[in-house]
Formats: sequence, C-alpha cells, structure tokens
Amino acid sequence: MRFFRKMRAFALVFAVLTVALGFAMINAPKPADAARLCCYRVCTINPPITCWDECKPCPKFP
Repeated sequence: MRFFRKMRAFALVFAVLTVALGFAMINAPKPADAARLCCYRVCTINPPITCWDECKPCPKFP
C-alpha cells in the first residue's frame, strides 16, 4: 500500500508541474519581429557638400 501512495503522490506532483510549465510556456513573451534596416550614406551634390546616414527598411525581393 505504501508503494501505491508514493506513486499517487508522484503522479500528482508530476501533473501539477506539467500544468504549471505548460501555462508558463503559453504565456511566455514572444520574440519581437524587428524590421531589417539597410543604412545608406547620402551626400549632397552642390557645395557645401555634407553627408549623412539614412536607415530605411530593406527592400523585399519576391
């Protein structure tokens, strides 16, 4: 009888841990989907020549 009580206790602990871990996995934050940026160096043609960086989302190819 002691063996069955220990097995029942083990099964109960296992079930509680399974439910708790499953709940934690479902509610875990999802990784952010950041847009990929392509940075370009842009310079003026007319004097005074100045340059700056512009970052825009990369083009998506089919």
